[in-house]
Amino acid sequence: MQLYNGNYIHDYSSIDLNVLKNHIDIYIFNYAKMYPNVQFSLILPTYSRVYHKMAQVDFQYYQQWVDLVKYIILKSKTLENVKIYGFDDLDYADDIANYKDLNHYNIDMNSMQLDAIKNQTNILTPENMDEYFKIMEEKIKNYDSNPLIEQIKASGILDK
Repeated sequence: MQLYNGNYIHDYSSIDLNVLKNHIDIYIFNYAKMYPNVQFSLILPTYSRVYHKMAQVDFQYYQQWVDLVKYIILKSKTLENVKIYGFDDLDYADDIANYKDLNHYNIDMNSMQLDAIKNQTNILTPENMDEYFKIMEEKIKNYDSNPLIEQIKASGILDK
């Protein structure tokens, strides 16, 4: 991962995406096919909006991530024992205080995820995935990082 003008550049190509798809097929979907009596609950990690703001260069990374997740959702449609859970359409990722760093959320998210599995909520399907990603994209685009930037500047840490 390179750093460029404060934005992470994810240098994925379509070949890389195909490699990731192949890994998902081998390490998730092949097992789901081999063990149809086992329920596979796949939880998409909920990264902070700050992370998504920093990781975007013309929404390049976001679109590649969406393409991969859509592949997973569409592929899981054929397997009754696989469910995909997503939480990025919730307000949780808006609050940086919910995270230990830009990627790792607090333990309360684990409870939300377990409740979703128990109650069969937050399940992503081919029918609801476009709306889910639309909400997520709007939340990323509308996230105001200025208060955080001002707080960092005020701390004087950049002066060292």
